[in-house]
This record gives sequence, structure tokens and C-alpha cells, in this order.
Amino acid sequence: MTDDPIVINIDMMPISTNRIWLQNYRTKRTYLNPAYKLFRQYAAIRIGRMRMPDDWPFCFVRIIVHPKRRIGDADNYSKGVLDSLTHAGFWKDDKVVAKVESGFGSPCSSSWVQIIIERRETKFTDQG
Repeated sequence: MTDDPIVINIDMMPISTNRIWLQNYRTKRTYLNPAYKLFRQYAAIRIGRMRMPDDWPFCFVRIIVHPKRRIGDADNYSKGVLDSLTHAGFWKDDKVVAKVESGFGSPCSSSWVQIIIERRETKFTDQG
């Protein structure tokens, strides 16, 4: 297999971790944000049959969010993106992620996120 990075572009803004779970204040029940469900479903379509190669022991994930305008913290988007990759079957569990880096790209008229996944030999960052 190849060690080339896997690049996934999703032309939809991910949901902030702070907004994945919502609460109905009348019933006090917690539920998944419908916007998060929509992002997860759309991400699964964009990911399609892409999978992390079987010979990759671990990976490094870089998440670049391109918002309409810069809002919130860049790291608040990583959990939703990683969970969407798991939900889509890209990997069995996000335990294979050794390192995550997230940041903002330049703002644009339609929000989107770029995910770059690279092979890592070890889970520990101080061991290469």
C-alpha cells in the first residue's frame, strides 16, 4: 500500500463539540443536534468507500476548517469530524489517531472542512 496522505474535502461546516448534544429544557432529555446528524450523514457520503489502509498502525489527522467567518475555537470542531469518520467506517475506532491538529483556513463564501490523514508508525508523538 501507499503512504500518500488521504485528503477528504467536505463542503459543509462541521458542528462545534459544544453543540453536538442539546437538551430539551421542557423534558430535560438530551439528544443529538439534527445539524450534527446531517453533517455526519453528509460526511459519510463524501467519504464513501475510502478506508484507512490496513497496514497503517496509526495516523495523524489534520483538520482545516474554512468558515464563512472565523467563529469559536478551532479545536472545537475536531471531535465531530473524528466521530464522523468513525461513523462512516473510515476506521473501526478513532483509537488509531495518534495526533490531531486543527486550525482555521481562510474564510470563504461557503463553509467547508479539509481532512488530511497521514500514516504514523507509533501512537506516541515522542517516538516518531
